[in-house]
Amino acid sequence: MCSGAMVWSQSGRMVYCLSHDELAEIAGFNIMLCSGEIFAKSPFKPEVTHGVLKEKTMLIYTQYFQPTT
Repeated sequence: MCSGAMVWSQSGRMVYCLSHDELAEIAGFNIMLCSGEIFAKSPFKPEVTHGVLKEKTMLIYTQYFQPTT
């Protein structure tokens, strides 16, 4: 959904921490459509930077998705 909005608004750059697969591994689920697939089918191609603050983000998401007792 966010990637679709970027295409519609023609935002020039996307910066993200975790890939679709990395987030799915931590959370146990994810929408099965990554931004790369959306951008590949779009006439508008934003610049994409990935892996920014990856280790810190993995820690935050791992703590967030831990089962509560």
